[in-house]
Amino acid sequence: MKMKKDVRRDTLIYGAAKYSTVVMSLLTTSVLARLVTPEEYGVVTIVNVFTAFFTVLADMGFGTAIIQNKTLTQDEVNDIFGISAYIAFALGVLFALLGVPVAVFYENDIYRRICPILGISVFFNAVNIVPNAILMKEKRFRVVGKRLLCVAVVSGLAAVVMAWHGFGCYAIVFQSVLQSMLIFAWNIVFVRLKVRMRIKIRSIKKVWGMSIYQFLYNFINYLARNLDNLLIGKTLGAVPLAYYDKGYRLMMYPVQNLTYVINPILHPVLSDYQDNRAYIYEAYLRVTHILSIIGVFISAVCFWGAEELIFVFFGNQWTEAVTVFRVLSLSVWPQMICSSAGSIYQSTGNTRLMFLSGSIHFTLTIMMIIIGIIIGNIQCVAICVTISLFLRFFIDYYVLIRKNFTYSYMRFLASFRHEALWALGVGMCIAVCGFDIYANHIVSFGIKAGILLLTMLMWLRLIGELGMLKTLLFGNRKHRDTGS
Repeated sequence: MKMKKDVRRDTLIYGAAKYSTVVMSLLTTSVLARLVTPEEYGVVTIVNVFTAFFTVLADMGFGTAIIQNKTLTQDEVNDIFGISAYIAFALGVLFALLGVPVAVFYENDIYRRICPILGISVFFNAVNIVPNAILMKEKRFRVVGKRLLCVAVVSGLAAVVMAWHGFGCYAIVFQSVLQSMLIFAWNIVFVRLKVRMRIKIRSIKKVWGMSIYQFLYNFINYLARNLDNLLIGKTLGAVPLAYYDKGYRLMMYPVQNLTYVINPILHPVLSDYQDNRAYIYEAYLRVTHILSIIGVFISAVCFWGAEELIFVFFGNQWTEAVTVFRVLSLSVWPQMICSSAGSIYQSTGNTRLMFLSGSIHFTLTIMMIIIGIIIGNIQCVAICVTISLFLRFFIDYYVLIRKNFTYSYMRFLASFRHEALWALGVGMCIAVCGFDIYANHIVSFGIKAGILLLTMLMWLRLIGELGMLKTLLFGNRKHRDTGS
């Protein structure tokens, strides 16, 4: 009982730290958007696509497998950490050398200077994978939460100071390097690991069955998430890419920073019940119910308040990002729900099915992005990407609910009917009334968000789910939701 209370307390601390990090990140991005030009942001966006790819290569699915496998010894974990250190060094050097071909491909010599610097970030990000997994496996959420906040504050302030003194895109590059180094320093203090010079394949074989499918899924998910940036950067240029990326990143803030507070915790906690799928399913139904209500509300707020949000956070120079953000914001709802599915695949030890689902979605995503690129503007790409994200929801949950749990797919979809009706009603009202409220951007956004919140609360009260939502969020022993 004491352990459960400690986990709950540490989870709350982790959540508070995560949300504080979100606020700090938004403030930092808002300041940097005013100090760094769209063209410089476009350059960094292209490089970040490659750093994310190298992080996927470095992970190899080890992090997830370490959390899921409860039989690993300390020596075996040290073996895996040693192998990851060798991989990290090789990838760091390789990324530093990548600057030349990237500069040739995008016809910009600045990549020759940026890539060697970011090679340091690639190395430390790769080395951090195993200690990060150990902290989550041991449910030391408080330590991870404090680390998130401290690193965000220090690296964010450093980037702002550099940008203020005219370092341009190098300020953002240095922020990435500093983040990875600070996380490594923190991990060294809290996680006791030893680098083994001699590689033992036996330890890798123990987790390979799960990690290989996790790696393959991460790889195709990376491509699905970044192919649009690569193609826009090559065909339309760095400036349109910067506008698209700003809209995309702002859309991803609620997806990443609301669900990603829950997801890192779901896997370590539910993995303890990996032999009791009925328990995992019932627990997950309650999670998706909360995410669906929050997600549909945020989708509506972002769609109606797109112009205000872009101008408040990034300034008037980012006007071209408004339409992109408005279109992409429609996908927040399905993404909020769907982003948690990976933790359930992992908790049930079925990363093979996760990879199968991801492969289908990846194929559809490529087709949709290419269609948008052929049409030739970032707004069309945004529409195509949004369609692909809705398709992902239906594909992912068919595989997860029908194939993994063998439960009714249609019954699961029906659990979102109330949110769908609210979204339809709100959408019709916005279409009739128009988008504009003539006031200061902050005031205008506040009015729009207030109207939507009021209608959401009234709707939940009308259908009798307001009390249920309070129970799910804050707990109540007298009421239990069955998830049906």
